[in-house]
Amino acid sequence: MGWLVLAFFVVAFAGLLGWRIMSGRRKPGYFAIVEYWIYSDAERLPPTPALMDGIVSRSPHSKPNQPSITAREGILFSDLRLHIALAKREKNPHAFRPDLFEEHAVPDADILQRLADSKAITKIQYASEVPLKDGRHLQFVTHLVESLARTSKARLIFDTVAERFWIPEELFDALQKDNNAERADLHLRVVWQKTVDGCRAQTLGLKKIGRQELQTSLQEVDQEVIVVGLVELAAQSLFIDPQRALPIEVKQHGDTFIVSEESAKDGFTQIKLTRRMFV
Repeated sequence: MGWLVLAFFVVAFAGLLGWRIMSGRRKPGYFAIVEYWIYSDAERLPPTPALMDGIVSRSPHSKPNQPSITAREGILFSDLRLHIALAKREKNPHAFRPDLFEEHAVPDADILQRLADSKAITKIQYASEVPLKDGRHLQFVTHLVESLARTSKARLIFDTVAERFWIPEELFDALQKDNNAERADLHLRVVWQKTVDGCRAQTLGLKKIGRQELQTSLQEVDQEVIVVGLVELAAQSLFIDPQRALPIEVKQHGDTFIVSEESAKDGFTQIKLTRRMFV
């Protein structure tokens, strides 16, 4: 199968040249980032051909006429915006400390044990200040993460943007059911924040497509179900179509709501939820 990987590299390199020529310039204020931490006992990173082989010719998620990775995604392997690095626990102890994680990354007892048992972390990041034209980076990075986690017998995967822990087998099963890794359910969360002044809903994951995260104004505690549901519907629409602008309409429980932008503050898009009244 070595010839297949070699041919893939040739096609990907040719595509990369065209991609770089066609890519736009940096856009002020734009920033898209996807980042995963893979916890294992790995001593070193696999060589590049082995990484490519794992997601191209040997991918268990590829299906007839529906390969997991094609030349469309493969060009990103030579993209300067892709970074892969291995760090040992003794030199990066903070990365294994749950108390230093983001507030919405809440590990249970099993996660804590997996962190404690791991000796190394592989970081995979794709970050762009140039507006992305599609979601190929999501497809590529997600399959690369799953492949590397599987081959390194990883104990845990942490999505730093969505602040979500994955047991490696869970991500494997998700891609076995559907190898389309651009879908929102793999990347997007809505969390309910409680403060002394009230509660609000906030997205985690829109940064992966270069959008600011959404955040509502303060809400009543008993509004969690309906507010989170509305924000989820709005965020999914924006994730599917990154060029879509607010306001947008979403429907829930027979009512129509308008999700509109109030302001941009502290890196968030502050949104307002309004029930549409029909007369």
